[in-house]
Amino acid sequence: MGDANEPFAQKTELGWSIIGAANPHLDRQGSQSYVHRVAVRELPVPLATDVLRVLESDFSEKNSEGKYVSQDDVRFIQLLSENIQQKEDGHLEMPLPFRGSNPPLLPNNKKLATIRLQHLKKKLKANQQLYDHYTTFMEDVIDNGDAELAPEALAGGIVWYIPHHGVYHPKKPGKLRVVFDCSAKFRSISLNDTLLTGPDLINSLVGVLLRFRKEAVAIICDIERMFHQFLVTPEHRTYLRFLWWEHGDLDHEPKEYQMAVHLFGAASSPGCANFGLKYLAQQHKARYPTAASFVENSFYVDDGLYLIEQFWSRWKKEYLLNISTRQKWHVARPNLKGRQGGAQLSTQRGLAQAWGSIDPTPHM
Repeated sequence: MGDANEPFAQKTELGWSIIGAANPHLDRQGSQSYVHRVAVRELPVPLATDVLRVLESDFSEKNSEGKYVSQDDVRFIQLLSENIQQKEDGHLEMPLPFRGSNPPLLPNNKKLATIRLQHLKKKLKANQQLYDHYTTFMEDVIDNGDAELAPEALAGGIVWYIPHHGVYHPKKPGKLRVVFDCSAKFRSISLNDTLLTGPDLINSLVGVLLRFRKEAVAIICDIERMFHQFLVTPEHRTYLRFLWWEHGDLDHEPKEYQMAVHLFGAASSPGCANFGLKYLAQQHKARYPTAASFVENSFYVDDGLYLIEQFWSRWKKEYLLNISTRQKWHVARPNLKGRQGGAQLSTQRGLAQAWGSIDPTPHM
């Protein structure tokens, strides 16, 4: 390509290159060279130990001896231990574990929450499916008593509003969870900045899995809406205000609500929920030792995996009396499943593992 004494192009396996003087009329002192170099090397084949190390990273565990308790953790435990109480309906009520000795003096951030709500309104109007799922979720929260209409704020009183948005489950496209953004900052501070997270009270994942499926009868369960099972003391609910339209009517002005439970999105909620779970087990350990051991040692966050040696000797009579309604227990022995009146063998999921009723080997 090009006439005589002009640069020409040459195509190689690495692409095109131009050879020749860029400007023969340019008077240069000395000579200049531009070198573009490509280095090629063969990557080493990964060893089996390297592959195993990567696979085991999902189950990295630390010995309890290596754990330490900070002063904040001590305050967290002390605060909840002194203020936790059980309501008449059995639910536990705990305060928000603030870092300071007194509740923080947060600025009124209603302006921020209003702006975020207007952005949400545009999305809801543009997407009917999102609107339906969002409204259903919020109405369930309100109808269940997890949220309530907020009382009128006192002049100069402390209030804090939490923006919220929806997130779809990656494996369940039709399941939406409304997340409350407790990390949203206003004037350089957020609600999460003021909360203690507490010590790590979660059981060892490897320990829970290794203890599972040792006996004949395997029990898998989870706690529905785990954080929402624990109430917040009334005086702290003013920090959990949010804006929403009554019955999802976007044409009316939004109303002020406040959460009555520990919510998904607060930095303190996992610690409070795990503390409450273990507290409940301790309170009833003398009367229900087996159940207390199950709750204390065989739960990983909200998933419980447990074993019992015998099923029929304990629950045979109750099962026979309620055979039409008891259809959600799963065992590892087919001869027991055959007594369920034709119920099909199935595969259940627990802790992101699939467990077969016949083959007890876990798989993803």
